[in-house]
Amino acid sequence: MEINTANKAESFDYGSLQSVDAEAGVLGAILLESSTATKLFQKLNKNLFVDGRHRKIYKTMQSLLIENVPIDEATIIQKLTRQGEDAEQEAGGRSYILTLQDNCPSTANFSYFLEELQDFAIRRSLYNQMQ
Repeated sequence: MEINTANKAESFDYGSLQSVDAEAGVLGAILLESSTATKLFQKLNKNLFVDGRHRKIYKTMQSLLIENVPIDEATIIQKLTRQGEDAEQEAGGRSYILTLQDNCPSTANFSYFLEELQDFAIRRSLYNQMQ
């Protein structure tokens, strides 16, 4: 990927430095295999998630893990509901949360999605350093 640094004021499509599908895939993998969430979370950090919905869901999952509460769609929605209607909407709403598993047909895809997110995070970091 080539980034033009000649005119830094020029508009840049930050969306090209993320993969919404990979973000959703990682979250879907956690939902599919919540019994190994601790292991999966060791490889993640909030900076891998650019999409605001995914970042909110990731933080909620992380909070559930810390509280030793099982991670599934119901517990995520419950926790967000307790935080208020805005929190649930920030996460894309109930219907969005319920579709996350569809983005990851198998937990075997977790590593692929994670590698993609890490690659985009490096690219964002390099882009931000050039600004």
